Amino acid sequence: MSNQTIQVLDVRYIPENMRIICVTLQGLVNRKKPKLYLLWARWGPDAHANYRPESELHWLQVYKKEYGLSFKIIGAVQL
Repeated sequence: MSNQTIQVLDVRYIPENMRIICVTLQGLVNRKKPKLYLLWARWGPDAHANYRPESELHWLQVYKKEYGLSFKIIGAVQL
């Protein structure tokens, strides 16, 4: 088990092009080990049909239970 803390950043409500930049950043930051988790999927009428917000919360729980990771919400990106 790990005592590693993953930073969680909410990018759900910023423009799509900025969300893509954040995903690129996530890939670079997580290159050697997990450090950043993005909340991507939106709830409500503007949600994309292929995104399931509840799956993001499910995976946070899996990572916590199976790998002992903890999470710290560092905020939401605002423009």
